[in-house]
Amino acid sequence: MKHALKMSAISIATLSAAIMIGSVAPAAAASFNVANDGADSATCGAETSPCRSISQAIANASDGDTILVGAGRYGNVSGNPNFGGPGDEQPSTPYQTEGCIVCVTKAVHIFSIHGAAVTIIQGSSTTPYRSNVMIFDDGVTFGRAGGGFTITGGNDNGLTIVGQPNSIRNVTVAGNVDVNDVTGFLFFGVQFHQIIGCPEGECLQNAQFLLSDNEAIGNSVGFNLTTNVDGGPGQLIVRNNMTVGAGTGFVAAGGCGDGACIDVASANIVQLIDNVAANGGTGFATNLSGLIEGNTAIGNSGPGFLVTPGYLQIFQSNSAIGNSGPGVVVEFSPSDQILQFTAFASFSNNNFYGNDRNRSPTFSVSPIGFPINVSPQGAYNPGPGAHCGVLNVGALAALLEGQVVSPSPVIKLQAGNNFWGSTSGPQSNGPGDAVGGVCDQNGGVTLAKPYATIPFGITSWP
Repeated sequence: MKHALKMSAISIATLSAAIMIGSVAPAAAASFNVANDGADSATCGAETSPCRSISQAIANASDGDTILVGAGRYGNVSGNPNFGGPGDEQPSTPYQTEGCIVCVTKAVHIFSIHGAAVTIIQGSSTTPYRSNVMIFDDGVTFGRAGGGFTITGGNDNGLTIVGQPNSIRNVTVAGNVDVNDVTGFLFFGVQFHQIIGCPEGECLQNAQFLLSDNEAIGNSVGFNLTTNVDGGPGQLIVRNNMTVGAGTGFVAAGGCGDGACIDVASANIVQLIDNVAANGGTGFATNLSGLIEGNTAIGNSGPGFLVTPGYLQIFQSNSAIGNSGPGVVVEFSPSDQILQFTAFASFSNNNFYGNDRNRSPTFSVSPIGFPINVSPQGAYNPGPGAHCGVLNVGALAALLEGQVVSPSPVIKLQAGNNFWGSTSGPQSNGPGDAVGGVCDQNGGVTLAKPYATIPFGITSWP
């Protein structure tokens, strides 16, 4: 009996200790401050002693902390090409990457206090570090609407998200502006060599990435969304962003940049929603992507959209207006091997008008997303402009591979319930855009009826 009582006392004491331990609240997330008149140290970050560089604040912070950055210029503030001056950011090459000036290696939340217009991260065109900002960790938030950064002056990428198996997830990039970098915003997904040896179902991105309310100005590519072999099930949601003056506004492609792919990689995890591409070369170029909805391509010198549909692709509520090339160029196969898997579940409620009035004589279409063991014979020139709201070039990739027998397979695009710029539907001449005729080539057949007689709503930015 005494033994039993003794054991009970020990159990009660253990339980009480466990309750006390369990009742201790986790340490509250801290805030670190960065200011133009701050000074870097291993203890900086308080409101009364802010850091000078974002890099130092990241070094001092822990996962879950918030970094608040005041107005001013950050990055290469001393002019030292090696970033060795007081207050300069601290570039590095984490995880064998090509390097970054601001390297976000912790799950922190970084916001500007006064907004992107007055909070600038200045890169250097001579630096070997290719990205001004690079995100490596999960749970990172970089900017928000009204609380982002202007990123500029680097030698390649403005902001890069680097996919790593089972590592990077739940990342938000919002409210930022990139100016005149080669690529404004780059998502580079998991590569083939990174998943070799992983148990089935692991080493995959299974959470959400969000790029919203960002702007890219004067880039070769505004948003380069290269998913490689990252097939989800998580999504990369690209919503309410804008590009101005980009060679290509938005690219969504499989990529497989390490050269290990033996087939076309899908970009189906990418959703393009309510974005605007204006006054550039090509508005949107997508290959086997996910949802394309509510986007606007306007005033571009090439086509508004280049689309190779994925399996049951949804393309709806988009607007292609006043582009010198066709409103949409549709090609149905990145490879003849998967031709049967490319189709639209919906191609409706779109606006197509004022397009293809001033097509360049050198305009041609090349399939995107080829497997590495295919060497295309060149590009396809569909001839002069013909007011094409939709230019359907059929099984283009297979044609250029020289693997399609003649005649080309008939591929029908159901394109009913779209507005073509006229109450009387598509027109080869006049105010409306055209479909069919010379706008259907290489076995493509576009069926436009029934057509809408009034325009649908148009997404604008902001």
